Amino acid sequence: MAYFSRPQSSSAVKIAQPTTDDDDKARFSQKKDSSPQRQCRNILIYGSCRFEDKGCIYYHPPTISQPSSTSTNV
Repeated sequence: MAYFSRPQSSSAVKIAQPTTDDDDKARFSQKKDSSPQRQCRNILIYGSCRFEDKGCIYYHPPTISQPSSTSTNV
């Protein structure tokens, strides 16, 4: 009946108190802030983003207005 006996060592995972390193938090926030902004995928896919003025956090390149091609030659 050794097959049904309990093992000598525990296979449970030890629970440890998490560390409170503020340095880790500072490193992650610094890395995120120093990285260049990512361009909005809506701009890449559709050419426009309906959330641009409503708080979209991604980069929206400035729109370039095309000069009018109508000429007023008399």
